[in-house]
Amino acid sequence: MPAMMPPTTFVDSNIVRQADLNNYSTNIDTLCQINTGKKASTGVSAKPACKLILSGNFSVPTGGATGVVTWGSAPYNNDTMWSSVNPDHMVIQTPGWYRIRAQTYWGAATGGASPSERATNIHLNGLLDPLNVTASSNLNMSGTASVTAQVIAFERLTLGAAIYVGVWQNSGVAVPLKPNGSWGTWFTASYEAPY
Repeated sequence: MPAMMPPTTFVDSNIVRQADLNNYSTNIDTLCQINTGKKASTGVSAKPACKLILSGNFSVPTGGATGVVTWGSAPYNNDTMWSSVNPDHMVIQTPGWYRIRAQTYWGAATGGASPSERATNIHLNGLLDPLNVTASSNLNMSGTASVTAQVIAFERLTLGAAIYVGVWQNSGVAVPLKPNGSWGTWFTASYEAPY
């Protein structure tokens, strides 16, 4: 990342030199990269961010390997981090530090066993557990009622990094993740700072 250049103080009768103008251009680019991760010439005025939500219930089978949530839509996606062609993950388009959050709203495990466990994981660049898990929420349930979990991570991500939400449960029956808007199941990533 370029460094900030020393400013020039212009007063009446000073001659404006090209080097001074270049310093201003460099500083504008530097400020844009700090704030949005992109140069001023791209015309970007907001930090890259994406929010994904479920369109309907997502069934999580009992036991077995960690499943990956498939997202239904992106109400906000200003850096093309998500595509409905590959709906199970986000792909970083602007390298930098990102705040990543996932919330899962687990429906009731009707007919399931108690106690049981619900796990929500944020995975980077793959789904192997624990190799690719960067943050996790594990709930040990003494009943079979609905429950909500949140997971938060702060990660340095490179161009092309893939982010997934993995889920697992062992109640003995399939359990749905519920959409229900902001109270339901969602996934966000937002650019915070350059490397």
